[in-house]
Amino acid sequence: MKFLLILLLASSFAVTKAEEASPAQLKVMADKDLMPLLQHKAILEAISAQNKKKLSLKKIEAIDTKWIRTAGYDDFMRKLMANDCANILKKAMKKYNYILEAFIVDAQGAIVCMLDKTSDYWQVDEAKFTKAFNNGKGEVFIDKVRFDESAQAYTSQISLPIVKDKKVIGVGTFGVNVNLVK
Repeated sequence: MKFLLILLLASSFAVTKAEEASPAQLKVMADKDLMPLLQHKAILEAISAQNKKKLSLKKIEAIDTKWIRTAGYDDFMRKLMANDCANILKKAMKKYNYILEAFIVDAQGAIVCMLDKTSDYWQVDEAKFTKAFNNGKGEVFIDKVRFDESAQAYTSQISLPIVKDKKVIGVGTFGVNVNLVK
């Protein structure tokens, strides 16, 4: 009986892994679905407005420290999940069943909007920002596939540069269920 159970679990794992989208399929999906989404007026306006504030490094670090120490959500975080930019992400999540998480950052790597709280406010030290922003040149970054315990799915984070007037103004990051990407 134990052997049958192990065999059944192993075969379901093999099927799950076999149905995973390839990096090439993820890139096609990113170009087709996500890049156009990131050109939405509400997203571009939100990033531009935050970039114009020119938050100091000291201010960003203070927000990041408070963010990390805050259990749950505070009013600042809730605003980032309820603004016009976040509403576009919510619509995208409904339209594309493979999106599990999404957030947008400005040119300094600070959160502009999000679907849910991220582990930190300032993304500047993470590959998803540095590789996608690419020193202002922009580049699609597809992270390694990992098993996400909370989602019970194989996921990858895809980060894309957000361009306005031929200039990279921010980055959009999407956590996607790679088994649902067609």
